[in-house]
Amino acid sequence: MNKMLLLHKIAEDEIFAENLSESVFKRVNEKTKKADKAQSLSAYSCLNKLLSLMKIDDEVILQENGKPTLKQGGAFISVSHSKNFVLCGISKHPIGVDLEKMRPINLKVAKRFCSENELKNCKNERDFFKIWTLKEAYFKLYGSVLDIKKVEFTFIADEVHCSDKKIKAKSFLKNDLAIAVCEKIIP
Repeated sequence: MNKMLLLHKIAEDEIFAENLSESVFKRVNEKTKKADKAQSLSAYSCLNKLLSLMKIDDEVILQENGKPTLKQGGAFISVSHSKNFVLCGISKHPIGVDLEKMRPINLKVAKRFCSENELKNCKNERDFFKIWTLKEAYFKLYGSVLDIKKVEFTFIADEVHCSDKKIKAKSFLKNDLAIAVCEKIIP
């Protein structure tokens, strides 16, 4: 097993819940908005689909902070959603994934999370969302980051470089979606 990603578009009335653990089911039912429930149910169902495809016999449970994990361990998981899309990742190494539907950016927000160097290299919204999703994926990988501006992402051709050399990162654009994956390199 290396890693596998699954991108899923949520249908308008889609709500399916297959093989959800008690902690996941309880968390989903706490949500009051139908769209939020659909996103969560789709995310966990996609994780279960990935587990099946990778022949991993385990159960998705939630940590106290709400982050999904596998009950027996052995693999790492990450989930992201934006509007009507869900992205799930499973890897043998710690992983963080992020997905954003591209939209007009707020420069004030960009300045809070991006370094001056990163902002200089953003020529358009697509460039910004590549960096933004990488930052979010990095954050999800570690669970917290003291100062996200200190971690810089740069691009040479289509290759992503991270100032944290323990990280392997990828960025993808698909139509109006920006997708990023950060994975910890373990020798």
